[in-house]
Amino acid sequence: MSPAFSPDGRYVAYVSDETGELEVYVRSYPDSERKWAISSSGGREPVWSRDGNSLFYRNGGEMWEVPIQTEPEFRAGVATLLFDQPYAPRSGPTATVPDYDVSADGQSFLMLRHSGDSGLTEVRVILNWAEELERLAPSN
Repeated sequence: MSPAFSPDGRYVAYVSDETGELEVYVRSYPDSERKWAISSSGGREPVWSRDGNSLFYRNGGEMWEVPIQTEPEFRAGVATLLFDQPYAPRSGPTATVPDYDVSADGQSFLMLRHSGDSGLTEVRVILNWAEELERLAPSN
């Protein structure tokens, strides 16, 4: 589940329950002969950093980061817990894709947070906001 290609296209991260627990793995691509376990206590929703030097994944409310080295060969470092917060995990048939994203610099995450019974029934997405901002508050 949840396949994610590395930025250089040489590796694919994915989730498997081959051990009886959902865990994150990486395989070489396209040969897929070599495989590395990334998580060891549960993991899902792998997302690569834009530079390919880190792999992020979730385990419940926990967000983990694993440093990745690809030269001269693949090596995964020790996983570090970044935070443990009640962000809303996806469930149902779409649960095989990540429900978060990582900023280009790897320092910020876009996620949904549980807010209790807020009564919120809609989400507004603003397109072309930069153009609207320039119109309302010109920089000149």
